Amino acid sequence: MFVLLDDEETVSRNDAWGMLGQISALPDQLEFSLSKSIDITPGNFSNICICGLGGSAMSGDIIRNYLDENSSYPTIVVRDTHLPKWVNEKSFALILSYSGNTTETLRMYHEAKSQGAKIVCVTSGGKLKELCLEDHEQYIEIPDGLQPRAALGYILGASAVVLKSAHLCNIADDLKRIIPNLKSECARYLPNISLEDNLAKKIASGLENTLPAVYGGIGIAPAVKRWRTQINENSKMLTICGILPELNHNQIVGWIESPSAPATPVFLRSVNDRPEIVKIIDATVSLFIDSGIEPILVNLEGDSQLECIMQGIILGDFVSYYLAALRNVDPTEIAPISRLKERMTDI
Repeated sequence: MFVLLDDEETVSRNDAWGMLGQISALPDQLEFSLSKSIDITPGNFSNICICGLGGSAMSGDIIRNYLDENSSYPTIVVRDTHLPKWVNEKSFALILSYSGNTTETLRMYHEAKSQGAKIVCVTSGGKLKELCLEDHEQYIEIPDGLQPRAALGYILGASAVVLKSAHLCNIADDLKRIIPNLKSECARYLPNISLEDNLAKKIASGLENTLPAVYGGIGIAPAVKRWRTQINENSKMLTICGILPELNHNQIVGWIESPSAPATPVFLRSVNDRPEIVKIIDATVSLFIDSGIEPILVNLEGDSQLECIMQGIILGDFVSYYLAALRNVDPTEIAPISRLKERMTDI
C-alpha cells in the first residue's frame, strides 16, 4: 500500500482524464477567474440567494460562510428545484451551474426571474448561457471541459468577482491574497512527495477499507462538506460528515454506543475556530479516544477562516485522489450520476 502511493506511475494509472492536474490547478483557476470583470449596478438588496447543485454549489457554501462573518446580508444556498417564497425584487440571486444544463438550477433561474430577483449567473455555457443572452441577464463565462467538482476555483473566483462588483462583499481581494499560500499547499501533496512527508497520502492510507466520517466546527463547514463530496465522487466511497456542535447532539451517541463500527472519524480543526468551538472539539475528541476510537486529527493553519477552509479543501481533494488510487478506481468517472440524469429527462 505504501509503495503504491509513492509510485507516481501506479497512482496515476486510472487517471486518464487528468483529475490530479485539475485538483492541483485550483489556485490557478482562482487566479484566472479573479482577473475577470463585470459591471453590476449596485442595488438596494436585502438578501442573497445562491442557487446551484453539486460541485457548482460548493462555491456558494464558501461564500455564505464568508458573508456570515463579514456581511450584514442574510445569505442562503439553495440546492433544490424551487426557491423560498421570500425571494423577491430585493433579492440578489447568484445562479451557479458549471455545465449550464443542470435541470434543478435552470428551474431556479426561472423562479428567480418570475419572483423579480436581480440575477447574475456563472457558467461555462449550455442552456443557462442561452437564457442569459435571451433575457439580457448578466453572467460570467468560465472555461468548460471539466467535471463541476474540478472547476471549484473557476466558479468561486467568478462568483467573488460578481459579489465585489455588486458591492455585496469583498471576498475577491481576500482570495487573491491567499493564492500564493494555496499554491504552496498544493505542492505539499503532489505524488512526488513521499508518504512520510505527505499528509494527504497518510490520511488516505488511514481511511482505506473504512467508512470515512469527517467533522469540523461551523466556521469551516464548507471544507467538511467538500471532503465528503470529493470522497463520494473521486474515491467512490460512502462517506458521512457532521458539524460541531450539532454532532454532539445526535451522531455522538452512535459512535460511543457502537464503537466497533467500521468507520474512521476525521476532525478538521482550524486555528481560527472560536474558543468555545475549540473546547467542544477537544472534549469530543477526548471522549472518542476514551471510548477506544482513534480519530485522525487535522490542524488547519491560516491567517483567516477563509484560508483555513481553502487549505482544508485542497487537502481533502488530494486525500480523495489517493483513496481512488488505493481503491484502483477512476477518480473522474461518475457513472451513477450519469445514469440518474438519464432518468430525470422529464423533470
